[in-house]
Amino acid sequence: MQNVDSNREIRAMILCALPYPPLPVAVRRFDDDNKLGEEAVCSSHDLISQLLEAACLRSTTEENAERQRQQREILRGFIADLVKDGPLQPPGLFEVYCRRTREHIGTYFHAEGKGLPEVRFMPFDFVSRGDKYHAKICEYMAAQAILLELQGGTAMQDWMCADFPSLLSVSRDRIVSEGELRRVVSEGKEPADTGSDSE
Repeated sequence: MQNVDSNREIRAMILCALPYPPLPVAVRRFDDDNKLGEEAVCSSHDLISQLLEAACLRSTTEENAERQRQQREILRGFIADLVKDGPLQPPGLFEVYCRRTREHIGTYFHAEGKGLPEVRFMPFDFVSRGDKYHAKICEYMAAQAILLELQGGTAMQDWMCADFPSLLSVSRDRIVSEGELRRVVSEGKEPADTGSDSE
């Protein structure tokens, strides 16, 4: 039981440190007869958490290193997406988050020589203030505020009054500071490597 709890805490820390907030994604679950059931919706972080757990059970040092290399490359591309044309507005930002989250999920398959499965996100207007997917991103915002030692916003309730587009924008601003945006846009430089080696 102790190992399970430890793994859960490690997964929670990794998910909190992800630059991609939890987004609603369509999944197919297996029923009691081990047959593919009806489509359902879950958080992308819930899906990544399951992939993390599976990777811990079967992966090797080489596979972990390759997955981390791919994830750093995706992260650099993600930051470049955020800054190349100035700050993205929520609809476009949502598309970037979906694309890069899909690629991040794919690293759990590519590192093992498997093809990327179909990952379909729900539409931009799917999340409503107060629903469970809105609560999930509010929880993420609060946990990340603690992780990054930010002033304020460390309680989930601090974010519940904000709508989904606003939460996406704040998440973007945390990743790339205004100073970094100006530096990259004005000088045409590549964004700084964060050095992240999250799994």
